Amino acid sequence: MLCLSLSLSLSLSLSLSLSLSLSLSSLSLSLSPQFFPPDTQLLEELTRYLFALQIKHDLACGRLTCNDTSAALLVSHIVQSEIGDFDEVQSFQHLLHNKYIPNQDTLMDRITEYHRKHVGQTPAESDQQLLEISRRLEMYGVRLHPAKDREGTKLSLAVSHVGLLLFQGDNRINTFNWSKVRKLSFKRKRFLIKLRPDLNQSGYQDTLEFTMASRDCCKIFWKICVEYHAFFRLFEEPKPKPKAQQLTPLLQRYGEVLVELERSCRSSQRLEEACREFEQQKVCYLSLNMFLLRPLHRLLHYKLILERLCKHYPPTQDFRDRAALADISEMVLQLQGTMTKMENIQKLLELKKDLTGIQDLAIPGREFIRLGCLSKLSGKRLQQRMFFLFSDSLVYTSRGMTADNQFKVHGQLPLYGMTIRESEDEWGLPHCFTLFGQRQSVVVAASLQRRRRRRRRKTQRGNSTVHICWHRNTSVSMVDFSEAVENQLSGNLLRKFKNSNGWQKLWVVYTNFSMFFYKSHQVRTLT
Repeated sequence: MLCLSLSLSLSLSLSLSLSLSLSLSSLSLSLSPQFFPPDTQLLEELTRYLFALQIKHDLACGRLTCNDTSAALLVSHIVQSEIGDFDEVQSFQHLLHNKYIPNQDTLMDRITEYHRKHVGQTPAESDQQLLEISRRLEMYGVRLHPAKDREGTKLSLAVSHVGLLLFQGDNRINTFNWSKVRKLSFKRKRFLIKLRPDLNQSGYQDTLEFTMASRDCCKIFWKICVEYHAFFRLFEEPKPKPKAQQLTPLLQRYGEVLVELERSCRSSQRLEEACREFEQQKVCYLSLNMFLLRPLHRLLHYKLILERLCKHYPPTQDFRDRAALADISEMVLQLQGTMTKMENIQKLLELKKDLTGIQDLAIPGREFIRLGCLSKLSGKRLQQRMFFLFSDSLVYTSRGMTADNQFKVHGQLPLYGMTIRESEDEWGLPHCFTLFGQRQSVVVAASLQRRRRRRRRKTQRGNSTVHICWHRNTSVSMVDFSEAVENQLSGNLLRKFKNSNGWQKLWVVYTNFSMFFYKSHQVRTLT
């Protein structure tokens, strides 16, 4: 309340309680809380203290009315907070010089009786007890606004965390919960409350009308109601979880699906043959395990698309997809560890199908790091070998002559105790080095120039990255695989052969370091 020659009401939208006075000659500024919480278990001690000051002020001015027993108990906690444990002389003198309630003189004996029982209670505990008792009172946090009903009966309107309150004098005669209120409005001096239909109630009125002193009084009370509704309903009503977040627990179990599928294929030859037949179809340009990870990969795609879309619009524009971007980004962050783990499991299971001559490749704790081609010195000449680097070992292979184009394992070097030494001068080979293991050593050389190889046509397609790296004489790391997932594209391109006259429009899918051409997006056969 700002008191000069005028009386102006300053409303602070603070959930924090404030009650203090500043006096500068003729200027007096008073701040009070806008909202009174139903739960007094406040986290900050300062907040409890400020709310206790407001309760103390409401008691003194007669705004917080209650019976004599409650009033005496409230004052006893105030005295305990201010002077500490009971002392007959000190307590009497303190109550004599401080007025806490209008009828304090008649309640002196009750106040001192209650005060005796608060021995050892700290000021913070006294403030907590004061708030706990106050919140049970009917007039707790109530600010009455005079009004009249249609018959001209004098009433008072108030608002609290539960809804709208209707008083006649100091007695509450009706409560309109927020769940029953459909709309609040005002027209000139008339304040209107529109209620939701209640078929079980006889004589039901869907609109209640009250007349207030002026249009400004109506507007002020309407604004207070709107602010109360917005403040408390946000906390009372649980926010529905976004559908994307509801999928998070399900997607986090995808690793179990991959492991269980692999276990089932080992125990069921029929299931293993069905999976192999599916992967050998022309429509299947990825392994079955990779297809199972598609829902997770789509999250990354959606995130990239929304990021590009939101960058197109200025930050000041109200664009609803920004909220979707925030939800999908939070979901991707929560699934980041799960996604990395599942991609590693998927890669180990894929390599298990590409390699022959090694047992238990997908063991728990093993991580795939990189695969690539190196030239291994065998006898007096270099031979191309495919190397696989894991977190615990290095495996080198050669391409076999099996029907599935599997790679045959020639050796496995544990990383523990391994050393590396440059050997260009020793062997006279560029980019040459020697790997020393615990039981054997291997001499390898890397070429900076990638040799071009003509890919021979096979009756069955090698649809793994290992075959691609073998033909291109290159290497790919696990980081490259993860980044490639984010760069999968599809769309129309025009293709033209050297001997043709026109361009051919094709549907192109770029994934897994390869491009796949289709006649249209509806055709499942590669061209």
